[in-house]
Amino acid sequence: MNWILVFPKDKARESVYSIRGDRHTHIHSILKKGLGDSLKLILLEKGQFWGRIEFQNQEETVVSLESPILYPANDLGLTTVCILPRPQTGKKILHLAGCYGVDSLFWIPDGKSKEYLTSPTYNQNQSIKYIQEGMMQSGNFRLTKIEIKRESDWITKLSPLGNIFAMDRTGQSIRKMDLSFEEKKIFLFGPESGWKTRDYESFKDKGIPLISLSSVNLRTEYAYAALLHEISVLKTESTRN
Repeated sequence: MNWILVFPKDKARESVYSIRGDRHTHIHSILKKGLGDSLKLILLEKGQFWGRIEFQNQEETVVSLESPILYPANDLGLTTVCILPRPQTGKKILHLAGCYGVDSLFWIPDGKSKEYLTSPTYNQNQSIKYIQEGMMQSGNFRLTKIEIKRESDWITKLSPLGNIFAMDRTGQSIRKMDLSFEEKKIFLFGPESGWKTRDYESFKDKGIPLISLSSVNLRTEYAYAALLHEISVLKTESTRN
């Protein structure tokens, strides 16, 4: 982890934070930072800052905020929806969502995947921890919202949130689509076995286009990473034009 996430509860006094637990251990043992050293800090929903270590012992690291770091904020403006994957895959997706600053991540338990809900990965607190690990990897300071949708008509429920696209290798290449970034986007990821016939029928009825990243049937976590990268690149290019 290259960044240290700082929470409101860490605040000792104005612009001074006391960091304990795993984050303190990471600063001391992994980053090898000590008294007087600089750190890259993330203040949740506020931004990135340089901090300086004012005090350190075996239990805590005390840092003071110095200047903001003027990195562009991760703001992809998108929501992702995944048929609930295996827990190990879910963990990787949560990490990526935290890295890129995905607005919202919805899990859809469907058929056999419902049994995965008993995994600790999908416990709300554990899921947030994986997202925060992704944030500390990239410096993203926006926390992804996580929700499990159990309604059978979940697509209808999502429609008001933005334009919906279904990921499928038979769809049109994302590079050939005219994606406007003025409105929110929702991208649907199916099970690794592929969408069912009824899913394709539902997409057609609701006017949801299929969008492709590759002609290869990618594992969910690889497709997820590829989409976030593509959207990040396309959005950066659109701001330059």
